[in-house]
Amino acid sequence: MKTMILATVAIAAASLLLACEGKPAQDKTAAREAVTALRKIEAATQTGVSYGNYQPLLIEAKAKVNEASTKLPDDELKRELAAAMEAYVNASDGWQRTMPGGIMIAASPNEEQLKNAVAVAELVQKYNIPMTEVGRDPMTGKPMQYVSKDALLSTIFKAGSSHVERASKLLEE
Repeated sequence: MKTMILATVAIAAASLLLACEGKPAQDKTAAREAVTALRKIEAATQTGVSYGNYQPLLIEAKAKVNEASTKLPDDELKRELAAAMEAYVNASDGWQRTMPGGIMIAASPNEEQLKNAVAVAELVQKYNIPMTEVGRDPMTGKPMQYVSKDALLSTIFKAGSSHVERASKLLEE
């Protein structure tokens, strides 16, 4: 009876060890793939990517980051990957909401302008993006501010890139 119990415990322990074998390597592989996809976005933003070419890179990276986050423990690496992805998604949102030159945040916008201005204002605040006062609203006398698309995107891309860099360093440890 004692031999049978020991054999059962040994089999259970062996099964558990086999099930866990390779898990950290799989976690790191998924994280490396996510970093590689994020680095593609980083490279594209450094070379002047169009919005149309940015979107597929964003989708690929999002899939890789999602996959890695299901395999990684809740640690700094997982948070850095998520923060990089969030920045690149925020850049896409800001890109979509601004006109070619930038966006004017007027004192009395229409509904669509207000929706875009609120979203961009949140990005401006979150990433500390500089704005320029460009005069006063003729109807209200309140200041009108402008944020350039270049300042918006370059600041957010830089934030994403710094998270990718930190994630890469964590993978090397």
